[in-house]
Amino acid sequence: MLLSTSEWAVQQWGGVDLGDERLNRRAVEIGIKMAANPEGSLPNQMQSASELDGAYRLMNNRHVSMEDLLEPHSRQTMEAARVQAVTLWVEDTTELDYTAHASTSGLGPIGNGRGRGLLMHSTIGVLPGSRTVLGLGHVQVVLREARTKAAHG
Repeated sequence: MLLSTSEWAVQQWGGVDLGDERLNRRAVEIGIKMAANPEGSLPNQMQSASELDGAYRLMNNRHVSMEDLLEPHSRQTMEAARVQAVTLWVEDTTELDYTAHASTSGLGPIGNGRGRGLLMHSTIGVLPGSRTVLGLGHVQVVLREARTKAAHG
């Protein structure tokens, strides 16, 4: 059965537990809007200033982690993979480039070392043959440390 975008988002994030039912509902609402327009920017996905503000508040909430938000989806992906004869785990590392955001802290060198940002390592489950994507099995954000130059003497 093919699910609508809203049904899929509710299935994927309806079980999120952020410790507050209001945050849980907001996470699902944001997921629905993001899934409906995956290529859009966050302002385009949220469609209004108040919804965008709510999305930023959720994402900047110190009690909400990426792991918490992804847990229901990753768990479902792993469960779906367990019942398959073969699942391919495809990995990718993407540079998240925040060089243009000079006031942002907590970043490390990327690219040739002149850029600033983070690395995001993602692993998705794919069924061979049909190339059906099961979903994200794992995501890890990596902060590279800047190299210090050895003292010349």
